Order: sequence, then C-alpha cells, then structure tokens
Amino acid sequence: MVTIEFFRLDDVDERKNPVQERTTVISLLPTRMEKLAGSATAEEEKIAQEFIDARTSPKAPHANCARSYITLFETDHAEALQVYDLAFKLIASTS
Repeated sequence: MVTIEFFRLDDVDERKNPVQERTTVISLLPTRMEKLAGSATAEEEKIAQEFIDARTSPKAPHANCARSYITLFETDHAEALQVYDLAFKLIASTS
C-alpha cells in the first residue's frame, strides 16, 4: 500500500493510461522483430535493432512490457501474434 501511495500508482490522471501505453508498445514491436528474423537489408535490421534497444532500455517507459513481449515473440511466436492482435484491437477500439 505504501508503494502505491508513494508512486501514486492509483492516480489515473497522473499515470494517464498504462494499459493504452503498453498496448502501443506491443503493437510497435512485431514488425521490428520480423525485420530481424526475416530477409531485411542490413540498414533495415540496424534500424529495427535500434528501435528495439530504445524500447527495452531501462529508461524507456514500459521497458519490461517490451522485454516480456520480445521473449514471448522468440519463444511462442503464435501466442505473441495473438497478443499483438488483441493489443491492436484495443487500440483500434479506443481511437
């Protein structure tokens, strides 16, 4: 309870919408991950890796969400795509 109060984790106005922000992070990762796994040019791979590095940096908002999604993408691609689809649907429904 002290942590919640100290970091104001229950303050919706202060934290904006973490679910929306996390779904946005998730929706941006698959294309970059596929660039690294597919037949991208060296420049496309470099750009994709820089994007992923920025999203997983300790300073990035929701970096743990990004790292967790990347792990899922690498270990269970089908489930990662289902999560992406759900994230995309949530974003589309709130736009």
